[in-house]
Amino acid sequence: MAAILPGYEYDIFISYRQNDNKYDGWVTEFVNDLQKELEATLKTPVSVYFDENPHDGLQDTHVVDESLKKKLKCLIFIPILSQTYCDESSFAWQHEFLAFNEMANADELGMNITLVNGNVASRILPIRIHDIDADDQQLFESITGSALRAIDFVYKEAGVNRSLKPEDDKKDNLEQTSYRNQMNKVAHAIKDIGTSILKQSKGVDVPTTPVEKHKTSSTNQVKNYLFIGFMTILLLLLGYWGYTRIFNSSKAIYSEKKSIAVLPFTNMSSDKEQDYFCDGIAEDILNDLVQIEDLRVAARTSSFAYKDQGIDIREIGDKLGVSTVLEGSVQKSGTTLRVTAQLINVADGYHLWSKRYDREIEDVFVIKDEIAQNIVKALAIKLTSKDVQKLEKVKTDNVEAHDYYLRGRDYFNRFHADEVLLSIPFYKKAIAIDSSYALAYSGLANSYTFSFMFIDNHPENLQRALSTSKKALELDPELAEAHASRGTALSQNDQLEEAEYEFNEAIKLNPRLYDAYYQYGRALKSKGMHTKATKQFKVASEIEPDNYLPIMFLASCYQDLSLTDKMLEANQQTLRVIKRHVDLNPDDARAFYMGALALITDGQLEEAVVWAEKAVALDPTEIGVLYNVTCIYSRLGKTEEALNYFNQAVESGFGSKEWVENDSDLDNIRNDPRFQAIVDKID
Repeated sequence: MAAILPGYEYDIFISYRQNDNKYDGWVTEFVNDLQKELEATLKTPVSVYFDENPHDGLQDTHVVDESLKKKLKCLIFIPILSQTYCDESSFAWQHEFLAFNEMANADELGMNITLVNGNVASRILPIRIHDIDADDQQLFESITGSALRAIDFVYKEAGVNRSLKPEDDKKDNLEQTSYRNQMNKVAHAIKDIGTSILKQSKGVDVPTTPVEKHKTSSTNQVKNYLFIGFMTILLLLLGYWGYTRIFNSSKAIYSEKKSIAVLPFTNMSSDKEQDYFCDGIAEDILNDLVQIEDLRVAARTSSFAYKDQGIDIREIGDKLGVSTVLEGSVQKSGTTLRVTAQLINVADGYHLWSKRYDREIEDVFVIKDEIAQNIVKALAIKLTSKDVQKLEKVKTDNVEAHDYYLRGRDYFNRFHADEVLLSIPFYKKAIAIDSSYALAYSGLANSYTFSFMFIDNHPENLQRALSTSKKALELDPELAEAHASRGTALSQNDQLEEAEYEFNEAIKLNPRLYDAYYQYGRALKSKGMHTKATKQFKVASEIEPDNYLPIMFLASCYQDLSLTDKMLEANQQTLRVIKRHVDLNPDDARAFYMGALALITDGQLEEAVVWAEKAVALDPTEIGVLYNVTCIYSRLGKTEEALNYFNQAVESGFGSKEWVENDSDLDNIRNDPRFQAIVDKID
């Protein structure tokens, strides 16, 4: 029996390098186990082509003939991706993978199949058995036109990169995957694609009676048949012919829950210094999407925490509480740019939309706009006139200025004193190229304010923050970020009333701008206005639930208000968020000293000291570390250690006397004469 559709020789074609089967017969075992899994998943036959004999049939050393082309006429192509599969000189690559890719793109079904639920899946279903080289992945993606989305059968330990076996213990595998579960994923992926192919090919006579398994003795090729009647029944149950929900060409999913996480785009360039550019494109898209009223977007701090973590998209989506995830890659070479983007449905891991852009660098703005527009179409979002106005707003049309802005923002986002200082010249270069670039002025103002607060409290830094934030507003009075920057600078200049006005304007323009709420809360807290500050920190925490800072400041406000129950509840949430964060970011000194403060509140005093010392070890001269370790030792009643770190913080440039005066963490050392002597050093 041939495939389930007339005109196709097989349902599934297994492509692999013979060397990957010689050592332990892994591919043969995989195919045999797949047969069993399909039998447990479906009820009737599909045919599988698998050439097991290394001395017969279609091998690396044999000449291509018409028989191979005929066998490649299949519905689903499964390449076994090893460390040697992506070899342009190999038989499997040239005459199987490339040939099928060309054939599938040209035949009546096409390469991409719309699934029953409206998502999109490729007829190429990669099985990855080794971590492959970046160049090999890039080669694969250049042919398919989308990021590699494989089902992994990889076992990893320190120095180990081999194929996953049935007997391997999930607990010992750094990938945390089990052979049995991965096999089940393959079977269900085949089921979903096969069912949807039948739906797409309506009117085709589909066999409904079982056919016995058949093996061709001359070539020792295995043709395995599993039932398809279940697929047909499933389609009927779905009421395909009378189904009222119509999926249009945009591959839209219709759901009341429209939510997305934007992951950092992978840097496919040879220059790893281009990470800032890849992250910047993703963040720009995120910032555009967050403006859309009918779309919930996971915060940057939440989604970017998964950079380079190697976690499955569906797991990331579940953890972030979103229904879709946008991922992509960027390859920048000279003046040319290749960007791939794909929108993934978290429920099943299939593509809702994907595209590859090969453009000149000057087209980067167009690419970002098109990606955002395609996401809107794929999720069937109806844009309001205000949404359209925000999306069409041009921040700058100068590619070089935008590049310098991305560099500056990348350094600022690291929130480390030295790197915040490095952001300043890049913002200045962006402004020098485009003097009307309001967003760059806003970024520069934030860097100056941060410098004044945590690095060098010289009045000149504050004056620069005030003047640049004012310039940003003059250039674009409708820029929410500019109002937030202005409010932050004014709050440091003891102009709370004016600052409040700016924060409220920022919130009106962009109700989901985290910085507006967070900085507003800090400004209120510094004035001892704790009740009012709690409202701002609550909203900030709702916008960025994986950011430990707002929930921690909320707990601090409750403590200052003597609301013990609420304080303890917020503190527990702080600990949960911080522990998740340090698991993903073990070198973040700020997270460790903030975590130490939360541990003290929780009564874990010895553990708090361990975390505090970890922060100092990671970054022994950073002002934020020195000041917060002061607070830790003050709360622990260790006066000498607290005063030592406090003196270091002030001598290093800590400059917010008002914050010190209202910080209850310092109450235990406040009456020590040495404390006041150190405070007097702050200008």
